[in-house]
Amino acid sequence: MNFIELCKKISISKYFENFITFVIILAGILIGIQTNPQLRDSPIINMLDQLILWIFVVEIFIKLLSDYPKSYRYFFDGWHIFDFIIVAVCFLPYFIPNAHTEYLAILRMARILRLVKLFEKISKLKILLNSLMRSLPSITYVVAMLLMLFYIYGVLATDLFGQYDSESAFSNVFKSMLQLFWVSFEGWSGIMEDKGIINSGVSPFVVSIFFISFSLLAVLIFLNLFIGIITSELADIKEEEKSSHQHYFKSNHTLILGWSQQIFKVVEELIEANESQDRAYIVILAEMNNTDMQMSIKNRIRDFKTTHITFRQGSPLDLIKLKSVNPFKAKSIIVLTDEENDNSDYYVIKTCLALSSEYQQENSNSDDLFKKINLVADFSNKKYMTTVEEITENQASLLFSNDLIARLMAHTCLQPGLSEVYHELFSFKGNEIYLWQDKKSIVPKASRFAQICKMFSFSTVIGYRNKFNQIFLNPKSDEIWDNENELIIVS
Repeated sequence: MNFIELCKKISISKYFENFITFVIILAGILIGIQTNPQLRDSPIINMLDQLILWIFVVEIFIKLLSDYPKSYRYFFDGWHIFDFIIVAVCFLPYFIPNAHTEYLAILRMARILRLVKLFEKISKLKILLNSLMRSLPSITYVVAMLLMLFYIYGVLATDLFGQYDSESAFSNVFKSMLQLFWVSFEGWSGIMEDKGIINSGVSPFVVSIFFISFSLLAVLIFLNLFIGIITSELADIKEEEKSSHQHYFKSNHTLILGWSQQIFKVVEELIEANESQDRAYIVILAEMNNTDMQMSIKNRIRDFKTTHITFRQGSPLDLIKLKSVNPFKAKSIIVLTDEENDNSDYYVIKTCLALSSEYQQENSNSDDLFKKINLVADFSNKKYMTTVEEITENQASLLFSNDLIARLMAHTCLQPGLSEVYHELFSFKGNEIYLWQDKKSIVPKASRFAQICKMFSFSTVIGYRNKFNQIFLNPKSDEIWDNENELIIVS
């Protein structure tokens, strides 16, 4: 395991997250202790403060390296930007002379804001904050209406009370709006003593109607609007959480089982590949919290284009959860390794075994047991691949990633131009490799392979797959074609 892989493993470890949460709480306690003049300059307190700062620095570097070579993705997450700024501000005393004295308030603010990181680490707090953030667009319009209300009543107050006394709290629109702001919080019981109101000659009944109507509109109605919007967003999030346990009824979707750092790249490529479709669906089933999955994907991937992603919380090894995502109606299934588990290959084997056993039960009375599940799984140890091939009866497409990457690198070294070919085939932006079956009987029976190759003007035939899942690349030109085969084409 190299250093980059170690950083990836640490960054998603629950132990690492729990340790950082403990450090954040400790940082908050130290800030409170440092308010005591007798303990502020204690060597132990200062040493702990420095240690906490460097722990946060190490946390940032681990997360940056976990995304290598695309470390810039770290800054796609608003929480990560917040963490980076807080740590950077805390380093001001090291780079700016006298920063500790001139920017003491900023430094203390940065240190106390470390506690806000708890919202990132604790899922329930994150849900509350997320609901508040999602409410901001609606709240913006409420604030605009509230400012308009304050302005209207400010103009009325100035005309009614301000023109009779230049020293009054209602002598101009700005002062009137400011006074109304305090009225909305503290009430208007003492406002009758203002000289502007006394000298205006306005009837106490009219004054009462003015402030009662303002209080009703500003406090009761608008305050309830704020509460209603936030409560509505909380209800939506809870509904999303509830839906994460419901059965998924759609078909022809791509099902991803498990969660790892690979998922972001996999989803990106699937979105790119699905762009030619009007509507495509991805379902992710993992043990991670449903809201955390949504936020992680949305922070990394800004545009889903034509793809709709559904999240389901649960273990792929739980047969009830597995059935709930409609696996055997899926177009394809991808099994990701559990990077927190040292025995990640066992996790993949168990998942494949669960899929295979359930598939056999679903089709126990069917003659079409040989139908492919179209299961793709990745292994870190090649010896386990034979076991899964036997379990799934060769229905799964298995990848030994280390071996595959090593071969690609070796081929590219021998033939440097292959790097452009690989980029073209794997980027989903130009030509890709497809399996094509002649369902409309376009190819005449008893055709030779050489004749088939000439039938395609904008595609290149490179081989075929027979009904026994055997692959044949560059077959003999005079080989007779079987219409049950699938052509392998670059298109």
